[in-house]
Amino acid sequence: HKMDWLRTKTIRGKKRQRNVKENGEVVLKELVECCDGKCNPIKNFSSEQIIKATYNFSQSNRASRIDVYYRCYKGMLDDRPVLVKKGKYELDTKEICRDIAISSMVSGHKNFLK
Repeated sequence: HKMDWLRTKTIRGKKRQRNVKENGEVVLKELVECCDGKCNPIKNFSSEQIIKATYNFSQSNRASRIDVYYRCYKGMLDDRPVLVKKGKYELDTKEICRDIAISSMVSGHKNFLK
């Protein structure tokens, strides 16, 4: 049974790595399309860092922002305040990646959250 647990953990790890690579490619494509090849670098955080920053998405870290598709959580990463959007439902990866690309594109504006 110990080998089954290890095999399952290994498969999950490989699947997670594949998803990160595939989603990264989609984000990059969206950035190029949205920004005419010019873009701001995007800082990536691991799921472990995000879970730690939001105290495992605790109620006390919920932001008051209301969204149909996401729940928003406040946290601190690299000594900077962040707002983490967690999907309420299974969402289309392309839509999520487009949201990231557009957020990156407008992040230099003085009235936008960075």
